[in-house]
Amino acid sequence: MFVKGMRGEHWPLSRVEQLWEGKNDEGRKVDYAEIADFGKVILFYGEVRRVVEETARPFPAQPGTFVLEEFEDEEGTAIWTKVPVLAWIISSERGVLPVTIEGINHDSDKTQAILTPTGQVMVAQRTVWDSEGEYRLDILNERQRQGESA
Repeated sequence: MFVKGMRGEHWPLSRVEQLWEGKNDEGRKVDYAEIADFGKVILFYGEVRRVVEETARPFPAQPGTFVLEEFEDEEGTAIWTKVPVLAWIISSERGVLPVTIEGINHDSDKTQAILTPTGQVMVAQRTVWDSEGEYRLDILNERQRQGESA
């Protein structure tokens, strides 16, 4: 595994002595690494989080656990798919994250809706729905309320 520097260079993780997040002179968030026999380098933003999450030890997900993913077809109709959760990791910043064939947290920065083997749907820091149907109905109602208030 490698970390990517802002100038496009790649450093093997074995040479990284320290990773940290900070701010530059303009107050913008910046990721840094201390590279053995080289020194401090500025990393591509998000590298610290990516490396920490990707090196976490996954633990298996229970069979029948899915990320619920919504798409729209050409006519704007919602299409829902279920993507199997293969494992979980624990992120110090983001909590417990699902790992799918797309990657950690289904390769997304947003919170994912999880369909459990019991049929419940969970969204971290929101609520738990008793069924996938109740979850979809609640999402639809929420969108209608937002459309009315706009």
